[in-house]
This record gives sequence, structure tokens and C-alpha cells, in this order.
Amino acid sequence: MTFLRKWKNPIDDPENQMEQITPTGARDATEVGKHLLKHYPHLISTVKRINHDKKARTKDTARAFAKAFPHDVKLVQISSEGEFHSTIPHKYCPKFTKVGRIHGPVMCVLIKLGGRR
Repeated sequence: MTFLRKWKNPIDDPENQMEQITPTGARDATEVGKHLLKHYPHLISTVKRINHDKKARTKDTARAFAKAFPHDVKLVQISSEGEFHSTIPHKYCPKFTKVGRIHGPVMCVLIKLGGRR
């Protein structure tokens, strides 16, 4: 617990930063992209777009995730009326549980790669 003495909250302006991606979150999203690229390069090369919802934090996460890709990837905002509303099941399925779910753009990429719906 001695590490807590040196720990600093990355959110120094909660009123304006609570819905923004943290630097750690951005790095983590890029690292997930790098991991997928390393292990599934043949699949990653087929990704043309990454879907995100309307939240700026989600779009920023998708952008950070896409940085790991060696090619340009289009970021696409989805909505409940669009074809990809199934990628945000916590809003549309009453039986969906958030426990163990895959977050944000990673889920969208996995759906596209694996053909899951």
C-alpha cells in the first residue's frame, strides 16, 4: 500500500474530464490493437472500419485503437437506428449483463472479424 503515497489521480478536473478517455486508457486501447495485429495480422488487414457510439470517450478509444493498424481505418458512429445497434447490447437488450463484456471498439472489431452478432 506504500505506492498510494506516490499515486496521483489522472483526473485533475473532474467536471470536465469524467467523460474523456484517460492517457492510460488511450495507451491500453493502442496496446490491444497491437496485440490483435501481432496475433491476427491476416484478419486485421481486412478491417476497414471501427464503430463507436456517440460519446467522445468511445470515439477517442476507437481512434487510439486504430493507431496500431498499419492501414487507414474509418471510424463510424453508430446509433440505435443503424445496422450496428447490436454492438451496444447494454442499451437494447434487457437480459444483457455488463459483467465480462468486451468494451467499445474491440467488441466491434471482433464482431466484424468473427462474424458474430
